[in-house]
Amino acid sequence: MALQSSGSISLNDIQTEFGGSNPINLNSEYASYAGISSGATTAISDFYGLSAVTAGSNEYISSGTYTFTVPAGVTSVCMLCIGGGGQGGRSGSNTGARGGGGGGLSWRNNVSVTPGESLTVVVGAGGYNTSSSTGSTGGTSVIRRGATQLCRADGGGGGVRISSGRTNGGQGGSAVNSAYGGGTGGYGGYGRYNNAGGAGGGAGGYSGMGGHGGNGNGNSGQTGGSGGAGGGGEADSNGAGGGGGVGIYGEGTSCAASGNLNGSSGAGGKGGSGGDDGGITSGYTVGGGGAFGGGGGTSEDDKWAYGGAGGGGACRILWGAGRAFPSTDVGP
Repeated sequence: MALQSSGSISLNDIQTEFGGSNPINLNSEYASYAGISSGATTAISDFYGLSAVTAGSNEYISSGTYTFTVPAGVTSVCMLCIGGGGQGGRSGSNTGARGGGGGGLSWRNNVSVTPGESLTVVVGAGGYNTSSSTGSTGGTSVIRRGATQLCRADGGGGGVRISSGRTNGGQGGSAVNSAYGGGTGGYGGYGRYNNAGGAGGGAGGYSGMGGHGGNGNGNSGQTGGSGGAGGGGEADSNGAGGGGGVGIYGEGTSCAASGNLNGSSGAGGKGGSGGDDGGITSGYTVGGGGAFGGGGGTSEDDKWAYGGAGGGGACRILWGAGRAFPSTDVGP
C-alpha cells in the first residue's frame, strides 16, 4: 500500500512499507526508493506517495473471458476497456450499406482491490458475419467483480443496408457511467441509394469521441477523432474504408480526417493514440476496422460484398504508485 502523499508520515510508516531493520536510517536504507543518490540528504517528504509494490500491468487483446488475480501488496488498480467495432453492412441491390460504428473507450482510476481476489475480464470481439445484409454489432468489453461492473465500454453498431441514416458508435466514458473517463465511438457513414456505402467510424478516445465515417460517394461527413480517438474511414465511389482504432497505452495523438488518399478505393481512417489504421476497401476486398475498436467499411452498391469486420476490443489493468489514465505513466 502506498504511503500517503501529504501530511505526517513517520519512520515506522516507511519501514512498514519498505522493510528493513532497526535502527532506521533513511540515508543508508531507504534513499534508493526515493530516487536519492548515495550520500545526499534524504527527507521524510521524499517518500510521499511511494510504494514498495512493483508497477505492472496485464493486457487482454484477444476476444474472450479471462481471470485477473490481484498481485500481492496491490490495493488499487486502474482499468481500461475498449469495445469491439461494429461490422459494416452488406451492400447490394443498388444500395450502399451503412458503415460499422466505432467501439467506445472507458477508463477508471483508483479502483480499490484486495490482494489475491479474482476479477473477471471480458474482451468484446469485433462484429462479423457472412449470413446477413446487416453487420454484426461489436462486443462489449467489461471488467467485473462478481456481477458488479467496475469498468465497461460498449461495442459499435452493425451497419444496415438502407438508403439513409448512419450507425451509432458504442458508448464509452461518462455515457456509460459518470465515474468513467473516455469517449464514445464514431458513427458509421450513411447508406445511400445507387452509391457506395458508408465508411467505418473511429474508436472512442481517452477524452473525446471517435471520428465519423464518410458518406458515399463524395466522403461528406468524414471527421477525425478527438481526445486521442481513431479517425473515421473515407468513402469513395468504389467503396468505403474501415475506421481507425485506438491504442491501449494512454492518450496520444488524435487523427485528422484522412480525405481521399487512394483515388479509386476507400481509405481507412487513421488510428489514434497508437491504434491501427482502418483497412482499405478496393473491389470485393472490404476494409475492416483498425485495432482496437474501429468500425468496418463497406463495398459499393453493386458488389454484394459482406461488410468489413469491426476491430477487436481490448482491456488493460495496471497498478503502481502515481499511475493514472488518461496519460500519467501508463505506457507499456
